[in-house]
Amino acid sequence: MIRTMPFHPVVTGFAQLSCAGTTDAETVALFRGERPPADPRPACDVIDSAISDPVFHLDSFVTPHWEPRTLTMLREAVKRALDRAGLTPAMLAGSATGCVVGTTIAQQFTDTAYYRLLREDPDTPESGPVSSFLASNPAETIARDYDLRGPVNTVSNACASGSDAIAMAALYLLSGQCERVIAIGADELHRTPVAGFHVLGVTSPFPCRPFDSARAGLNLGEAAGAVVLETPECAARRGVKPEFALRGFGMSCDAAHITAPDTTGGGMKRAFRAALNRADLGFSDMAFLNAHGTGTVLNDQCETAAHPRGRLSGLYIADIVCLIARAEIRRLDRHTEIIELCAVRLKINGRHFERLTERCRDFSGDAQHGLAVRTVRRDRNIEHPV
Repeated sequence: MIRTMPFHPVVTGFAQLSCAGTTDAETVALFRGERPPADPRPACDVIDSAISDPVFHLDSFVTPHWEPRTLTMLREAVKRALDRAGLTPAMLAGSATGCVVGTTIAQQFTDTAYYRLLREDPDTPESGPVSSFLASNPAETIARDYDLRGPVNTVSNACASGSDAIAMAALYLLSGQCERVIAIGADELHRTPVAGFHVLGVTSPFPCRPFDSARAGLNLGEAAGAVVLETPECAARRGVKPEFALRGFGMSCDAAHITAPDTTGGGMKRAFRAALNRADLGFSDMAFLNAHGTGTVLNDQCETAAHPRGRLSGLYIADIVCLIARAEIRRLDRHTEIIELCAVRLKINGRHFERLTERCRDFSGDAQHGLAVRTVRRDRNIEHPV
């Protein structure tokens, strides 16, 4: 039985950069409908790939030669989050601050150039790929950048990596191992996952449509996000007003299939219950649910079945009305939970849920087949079974 947390870790700073916006102002403008979403580009135009599936690439983000792109993006996100939290490199140097990074590309695939060149010239390999290989553990690199002396961990757990990074950061605080942790999620576009999802047949030829009868799959993209979590006492000593508190979290595993979820939602249900138990809340206390929303049939079935009431009636579901997560940020890679956490906070700050309320007309649920959804969007009215 998961028990209530003895205290709630607080977030004192956060930052994100994605195709939904490289700054808070750009992201909020998208929520307000003041600018259109970014257009996808064929994967073969932006990475070393022959696949033309649409992807979302941060064209304006320039990466130094041979530095892993994921590392460059997460360094920028960390810098912005620390600035927002009022923390300087001098304040962090030598401190018992932890660092947890959720990623896939940076941990497993940024060394491919190193191995390729090593095979071609094993005696005198070029130094660039070697440096990139040595920087392939992003948490260790960030810890070295800021001379952090707390626990350091890189999590690579597919689509749950970002959530796991936040949960592990909270556990470090709750266990007393440190008083401050930087939780980060970041991934770049890379030929390996692009090819993998293409082979699985789950990529969409158009921007993804979660919980939509016209869905055709997911879109891949790249982004980075960071949050600074502290104990309430640590934040109070610094005289910092927290942005928000982490009331609860939950982690689980269904072990159903290597590439497919348990469509009964068993793992999600356990994680949901654990989060509510830690927060000492009931489902009736929830008013907003930010869905994973990949735009695939199996994910939609899984998330519908995982709903604690077996239906989605009475809740505002972000992805259904294309207001947040992958319907606007599109389908990023394995780290998006941190991006979504930042985006949800921006929406709360700006009270951008009015448009959500206006668009929601009715929700009724069927845990076996998905949702029956009636929504109003900018370009069309939709009423259909999902």
